[in-house]
Amino acid sequence: MESDVTTKAPLFITSAWAAGGEERFRANVPLETLGRSIENAGGAKVSVAVLVIEGFPLFSPAFLEKLSSLGLTVIDYGKPFAEIAKRFPRIGSRYSPYERNCFLRWLAFKNWLAEKSMGGQVWHIDADMSIHAPLEQIAEDTRGKTFMTDGGPAFVSIANPDWFTIYERELESFEKDIGGYSAKAAAAKEQCLANDYGLFNRSDYRNPLGSDQDLLEYLVSSRTLPQSQRTEIECLPFRFIENPMVMAGNIPPIRGDNRGGIISGGKRVPFIHYQGYFYDFAKIYLALDRLALTRLPGARKLITFKVGGVRYHVSRPTRFLWRAARLLGSKDLSKLETIERLYRDNGRMLMELLRFIQRQRSQI
Repeated sequence: MESDVTTKAPLFITSAWAAGGEERFRANVPLETLGRSIENAGGAKVSVAVLVIEGFPLFSPAFLEKLSSLGLTVIDYGKPFAEIAKRFPRIGSRYSPYERNCFLRWLAFKNWLAEKSMGGQVWHIDADMSIHAPLEQIAEDTRGKTFMTDGGPAFVSIANPDWFTIYERELESFEKDIGGYSAKAAAAKEQCLANDYGLFNRSDYRNPLGSDQDLLEYLVSSRTLPQSQRTEIECLPFRFIENPMVMAGNIPPIRGDNRGGIISGGKRVPFIHYQGYFYDFAKIYLALDRLALTRLPGARKLITFKVGGVRYHVSRPTRFLWRAARLLGSKDLSKLETIERLYRDNGRMLMELLRFIQRQRSQI
């Protein structure tokens, strides 16, 4: 259900695509939780546009009405996106549909904004997030800044109008020679790593480049894409955490209260991103918590993980305990179920999980 998107309020954008039906989509792309968290955090004065780039006909009117009631403007962008995809056959044949869509979503945003004559700053948020601060406050405090969160595009503030144009140019070069472009990025990695800290970035990208996150990490630290300096970002009122699993052990202890699920790590944490291995560890943690294993000192010592770049694994004792928990009735939770359980009671379980992760990281 598409309605007019006002340009007077700050504009936040995200994307989604569906395969396998509405039920499967809702379990894995928790737009309802995103909308509810925005509403609970006091984000009613912003515009949030959801570009559905594939699978819009799979959605029922009731589901679309539910998303609209939560303040999300859902836009059927399937036909224009199909035209974009035709321009990138090599990316389409080399990568999974998911990774292809991640690469191309930024062009969908660029074209849609141009079609609607929407200039000025925009903010991107991933759909698998919970918001813990008013979006209008996030927009106000990052106004004039262009940056993506440390090592990934879960949150991207785009004030520089050249950002989308540069990305499209680089993606076209990547399409022409994926191997050669990736080799160029690999050859520049040492310099990119040297640039990372000052640019609030992590050059964890692979060779060949395997995702839009890899590409964006390279483009930021090679100084191809505009990016505000770390000093400009770290002086902001918020602490931006792209992936809680790689939280630095030296930040102030994570804490929270009962006023709307506020999270603080020295500064207020505006959102939590449930991508990849944070979601994987979260569902393991919840399964073990049902058996009180996360609260028993002896068992807690067995629940460990390691993170290095894009690599993550939990220890053998952790996997053993998780298998035991599943045999005792702790089912494998979907992303929606995981976020809902962590988010309930103003995020009480989420706070416990974040503190648990931080203790683990501080000991590494």
